Amino acid sequence: MMNNKAFLVILIGIILIAGVFSALFFSRKYKNNRVDFHSDKPWITIAPNKRYFMFEDGKSFFPIGTAMAGEQAQTDYFGHIYYKENKFPFYEVDLTMDPNGLEKHFIDMKNNGENVLRIDTDGWTFSRKEGFVQYLIDSGKARFLENPVGVFDEEYAKRIDNLMVLAEKYGIYIDLVFSPDTVQWARFEQKHPYYKNNGGFMEEQSDIFTTRQGREVYKNRIKFIVDRWGASPNIFVWELFNEMNWWGGENSFQEEKADWVNEMGKFLRDYEKSKYGKNHLIITSTSSYDGPDDYFFNSPQIDAAVTHYYFGENRLPDPFVNVKRIKEITEDILKNRLSYDKPFWENERLTGRCDISLDIELAISLAEIASGAAGSGLMWAHSEKYLPESKTDYDLNGEYRIDYFQKNNTSMRYNIVSSVNKLVNKIISNSGIDWARFNSININNDVSVNDNTIEVMAAGDGKTVFGFLIKNQKQDYLIDFIGNALDYPDGCGGSLTLVFGGVKNFIGFYKKNGVEVNLSPLLEKLSKDSSIRYGIDEKRIRELIQNAYSDPDIVKRNETSIPRDLFFTAGKDVSDYLKSLEKEHKILSKNYRSYLESWASLSIKGLSAGGHEIKWVDPLSGNVISSQKFNGDSVSVKTPNFGKFLVFIIKS
Repeated sequence: MMNNKAFLVILIGIILIAGVFSALFFSRKYKNNRVDFHSDKPWITIAPNKRYFMFEDGKSFFPIGTAMAGEQAQTDYFGHIYYKENKFPFYEVDLTMDPNGLEKHFIDMKNNGENVLRIDTDGWTFSRKEGFVQYLIDSGKARFLENPVGVFDEEYAKRIDNLMVLAEKYGIYIDLVFSPDTVQWARFEQKHPYYKNNGGFMEEQSDIFTTRQGREVYKNRIKFIVDRWGASPNIFVWELFNEMNWWGGENSFQEEKADWVNEMGKFLRDYEKSKYGKNHLIITSTSSYDGPDDYFFNSPQIDAAVTHYYFGENRLPDPFVNVKRIKEITEDILKNRLSYDKPFWENERLTGRCDISLDIELAISLAEIASGAAGSGLMWAHSEKYLPESKTDYDLNGEYRIDYFQKNNTSMRYNIVSSVNKLVNKIISNSGIDWARFNSININNDVSVNDNTIEVMAAGDGKTVFGFLIKNQKQDYLIDFIGNALDYPDGCGGSLTLVFGGVKNFIGFYKKNGVEVNLSPLLEKLSKDSSIRYGIDEKRIRELIQNAYSDPDIVKRNETSIPRDLFFTAGKDVSDYLKSLEKEHKILSKNYRSYLESWASLSIKGLSAGGHEIKWVDPLSGNVISSQKFNGDSVSVKTPNFGKFLVFIIKS
């Protein structure tokens, strides 16, 4: 039997061993309140072909991932958000609610073949409700990395430490946005610590670019971020500013902004190299593909051209229209504005929230790759999982209906974005293309198809080709869109313009097929009920809703003066009515073609001499359908049957 003295010696030994182990473990994670990164891992850089990304050791890096929607990460940057009050709605955010939520998110990303997360350094919310925003600030649920100016929040910084530790653990690379805010300053800029009434320096948004004090404040911010996280091998890119083109007024102060990009980029590059002997890549982003902002692309301090896919076509529920625009834009940027001297990459987009958007997002991803972009783009996706029993009329934006998420107990992230990225990863992984050595240019002039209902695009270098075909199945896409709008009258998560767009298309489709839709009785009842509920003139409501059915943008133009719930009620009521009409007449179902499959003849020229193999890939499964070998510098081949999309890959 062990005596007390021996037991005490063993116990002390166990405590000492545990202490040493604990010290070693925590010194790995945090060292003097700083993360101790694996400095021996290779960083990401630009490939010698100046077209794609690679690691320092020469291994290709092809970015696939997500641009995190601000409210999930920014409202309380990986902290806890949980409240239920009469004044403000109850919500639950999967990513932040669970202490392990971020780790679960990274595990999900890794399982789906994703490797990039774009995220901001600052905490905020996109709510348009000033009282809600003030509540978040007062309660500490929305906080800032820097508050007041020049003072950095250590507790907040530790949350980003945690982000970086987990990124390294799961092989996720971070596009870290430096800008101290995203779109919120457009509404409540006076609440930001940088403003003079809060002890800051700014009177106007442009002061951050046009004043010397603003530039010095930003340099200090850069130094803190580089000192704290610059040693991480899992930084993909430093993003100097998000959508800088509209700050201080759309496309204003262009010369000052161009000079700012050069000054901040050089400062960041020089400072980081002085600390670590090398640099992470530097970018800044624009929300416009074609504005007077080529300095975003051509500044000597910017390593890759980056834009966001937001313009007219991306609101249309038609993959074919979106793909044609992507093809035109990407070819123009690479050929005419970059001269193939830098990678081009889109790192934020959101084209829809209904089920059909899986088709749209997948088609856009593949069109970008086939047009020569250095990645498949980042979808700006929500990561929330709402409680099914929650009955609130609002989500965490403080204003949007959430019935869609309640019905599905899921989110856009899990049923659309991760599915698209998983397919893209499978296609890229099985392509056999070494992107770091793929000297591609746009070869649209060298590929053609004998069917004018099919659009084709491709990038190649003579030996290797990545191409994409898409059919113009407009009628089926339209009917799918109408059906989704009717099924989810909340706009599939908030975009009520989609609902009214669906109604507009429904009425037009029925009229085209000889059935008139009379909404007058519905409008009369709706205007009377809403007038009593909201205290708004009955005639005003009737005209507003009636016009919204023909011009969905009216919803957006009136969202600050008209209760959003009024539009929701109008959308829900008309959706129920139109579904009953379809049940009676079956016009939509009679015209649905189920994406009929057919084949086409594809011609490709400009290849190198010798033998080649072409693989046909079904994007909706990621599987290779068939392959065939051929010789010579050109070929005309019959495609497999397909109904929507088709990828082809040629290797010599």
